[in-house]
Amino acid sequence: MADQTETTLPASSSCSSRNPARVSRGGEGSEGLGALPDDILHTILSKLTTRQAVRTTVLSRRWRHLWRSTPCVDVDAREFHGSWATLEAFTANLLLTSSSHHTAPPVLDAFRLRGLLGLMLIHYRHRAIVDTFVRRGITHRPAALEIDLGYSSYNYFALPRLAPPSSATSSRLKRLHLACVVLEASFADDIRSGGCPVLEEVELRRCKCDFYELSSATLRRLDMEACFWVCRDRVVSVVAPRLASLRLAISDGMWKGLVLESGGESLTQVSISGTFNLVNLFRNLRVMANVTRNKLIKQHIDLKAEEPEDRFLIADKIPPL
Repeated sequence: MADQTETTLPASSSCSSRNPARVSRGGEGSEGLGALPDDILHTILSKLTTRQAVRTTVLSRRWRHLWRSTPCVDVDAREFHGSWATLEAFTANLLLTSSSHHTAPPVLDAFRLRGLLGLMLIHYRHRAIVDTFVRRGITHRPAALEIDLGYSSYNYFALPRLAPPSSATSSRLKRLHLACVVLEASFADDIRSGGCPVLEEVELRRCKCDFYELSSATLRRLDMEACFWVCRDRVVSVVAPRLASLRLAISDGMWKGLVLESGGESLTQVSISGTFNLVNLFRNLRVMANVTRNKLIKQHIDLKAEEPEDRFLIADKIPPL
């Protein structure tokens, strides 16, 4: 008779599931999760971090290799308790066994790497471990790419090229969320040159940026928070004719401002927050030059100033709705 002892899996911190999953432990013929088809099991495993998914191999013989074909790779470095050796050993074989030199790597729905704050990217070898793993993930053409290294002055890691390594394949990237990552000029080149032909959403938080133009024919949402630019005397130009949502939360002094070259006619949601002097404030308000009166009503503009008098002056200059 199959062992029916219940096992509590570690709580997932990825995707939408946050609660521990209780499953029946037993052989392939046992009731419960083990009787479900592979596609449903893959969906369940995608709610776990990859390390948690690997641990499900103890549940039954059928589960030993099921996690390898899960279309979501989610590595949370906090699960490795500050050990680079353990993290390197774990990531070394991920995404390798399911591809060969003769076929393209299987695609991913999502690739996530999070929580490197405790590990501190100080040594070159540590950066190389992260770089190798991220490059490998990009070759699997994920629809969503999320990298959050955790805020630290030592943690700045340069994002590899997003364009597929082969012209025979195209990027599937629709959602790009980056935090505490260095974005070089090649970042804008990959997006502008068609390296991301279906990109719809870009979210940048606390990134060090060295690009000054962002051009995409498909981008619909742009969110930038607490980023800073290498050349702070240059304006960032955005060309996004389909842009519908724009959020800026960047303090004065971190950049010279943003100019929306095209796409103002499609904007329905705009949020600008942070501390701005009047010059930078109006530079950002010009982003909304083509927004109609009806769309302006939907706007939320959160203005913060260090002095109450400045706040009054700024508010007084905003055109009435």
